[in-house]
Amino acid sequence: MQLNDPIFVVGPHFADFALQHEGAITYAEFKLLSAIERGENLFLPGQALQPEQMLEVYRANRANGMMLMPEGELATRGETHKHEAKNIVVTLPRRAGAGVFELDMWIDGRNEILSDHQTGQHVQGFALKEAARQSLLAVTEHFFLPPGVGKEFVVILNEFDTEFRRFTFPLPIGIRYEIVTEEKDPRGRLKLEVLISFMQAGRTTTSVRVTFAAYRRSFIFAKEHEQAAETLQVMRQQPVWSESKVLEHLPSLLVTPQIPDDTLVSEAE
Repeated sequence: MQLNDPIFVVGPHFADFALQHEGAITYAEFKLLSAIERGENLFLPGQALQPEQMLEVYRANRANGMMLMPEGELATRGETHKHEAKNIVVTLPRRAGAGVFELDMWIDGRNEILSDHQTGQHVQGFALKEAARQSLLAVTEHFFLPPGVGKEFVVILNEFDTEFRRFTFPLPIGIRYEIVTEEKDPRGRLKLEVLISFMQAGRTTTSVRVTFAAYRRSFIFAKEHEQAAETLQVMRQQPVWSESKVLEHLPSLLVTPQIPDDTLVSEAE
C-alpha cells in the first residue's frame, strides 16, 4: 500500500502551526480520524504531546503495518534536576564521537514552560534554553562524573550565550552537544566549555555556548553561604527609607555589591 507523506501531530499549544500548514494536525484532530484515514497515512509525534498521547500516535501506524516507537528514553529527574517528570525536555544522552553527544528534545504538553506563555507557531526561546541546561546536566552526570556521585556535585553556570539563527518549530528537535574545552583541578572541580546546537530539518536553529563547572556540594555551599552573609550585611547597612521615598531610591538599593571572587557564581543547579 502506498502511504501519503507523514503527518505530524502536535499538542493544542501549537494549534496555529497545525492550522496554517498541511501535514500537521492537532492531537484533537488526530482523535477524530476514521480507521480508514489512519490506515492511509503515517503519523509522527510533534511537540507538546503527553507521553501516552505520543505512544498513541506511534501505535496508529500499526494500521498500515508500521511498528514505530520513540528512539530515546527521557532523562530522569535526578539527571535534569527537575522535581516533576513532566518538566523534563531531553532524552538520555548518547555518545556520538570523541567529545560529541546527541540528545532529543521533547516537550510534554503539561510542561511548566507551556503553562502560560506560547505565541506564534514556533517553540519559544526560553524552552530551548531550558533544554540546553538540562542537556549539560544529563551529559555531565552520565559521562564526566564518577558513577554514583552525581548528588555530591553541584553544576554552576558561568556563561550562557545563546544565538537564535532560525525559528524552531513543534516538530522533532535534535540536540548536538560538543565539548570545546575541559579542565580539572586538584580541588575536584570540573570546568567545561560546551557548544549545544539545536537541529531541525538538517539545519542549526539555535546554538548555545556554555561555560560551567561542577563543584563538590560541601565547597560550593560554603562559598554560597559566605557570599550570602556578606551581601546581606552590605544591604543592611544601606539607609532605611520611608515608604514615600522607596521608589525614588530604589535603583541605588538594587546595585549589586562588588565582591571579588574568582569563583563567583551566576546560577546554581
